Amino acid sequence: MTLSTQPVVTFGDAAVRSRKSCSTRFSLTVEAILLILIFIFLSTYPVSASQSTFVIPLEGGRWRTYSISVFVPAAPSWAHNATLRAMSDWNAAQAWFASTYYPGSPYYVLLKGDNSSSAQVQLLDTHSTDYTTLKIVPRFQKDNATIVSVVVHVGTIADQVLFHEVVMHELGHVLGLGHVKCCYQEDLMYPIANAYAARQYFPSTLDLYALHVLAIERTIPLSVMLPMHIQYLTVPEQVFAESVTPFIEISVETSSTPSRGVRSSSF
Repeated sequence: MTLSTQPVVTFGDAAVRSRKSCSTRFSLTVEAILLILIFIFLSTYPVSASQSTFVIPLEGGRWRTYSISVFVPAAPSWAHNATLRAMSDWNAAQAWFASTYYPGSPYYVLLKGDNSSSAQVQLLDTHSTDYTTLKIVPRFQKDNATIVSVVVHVGTIADQVLFHEVVMHELGHVLGLGHVKCCYQEDLMYPIANAYAARQYFPSTLDLYALHVLAIERTIPLSVMLPMHIQYLTVPEQVFAESVTPFIEISVETSSTPSRGVRSSSF
């Protein structure tokens, strides 16, 4: 039998290794806890739009033509006129975007139609400033990925600034846009209207780029990401102040006359 000449040292080395192992495990445990806490913090912390990627989902369909006739009820007259103005604002926003970023590219045009039009705006006589009552899902009829018709409802709320925001938002759905996510609360396509905002909401470059993709691409993506070369911003109000769009009561799907320089042919 050979006796160890360093029993204490051997035990001592094991003890040191054991202490180091415990220390390492403790250190790893602390690091793991810190990582979990950081993950929870980042998951719950509201990230601002400037810190995130700009993405908007789509409704899963596109129109057969670039010209879309929209029926708007005649009464009440102020809501009728305000809806036509919102249609004009969408036309002006798309024209501005196309000329700024993609000169010569086609874009959609909303034109006043009759009660046989593919897009129908129904005005609800709510007389309410409670925007939560306005969460009505648009009713789409589609042929595969082609939008055949759509009906949207807009409450004739007393606050005309909020009414403009709501009808602009619903027309965004008519054009094929979905709701942006939590980080873009200032975007027109955010799902909850801001009843306390003192300003009007207009389309963003994210909204307009998504419509550009719908207008030129054959395949419809689930969502669209704003490219890096386009800054996220709201269309300048001057664009809408300068816009003048005539509305002709005609079902434009059967018309071969281009509107505002936009191609009117079918896809």
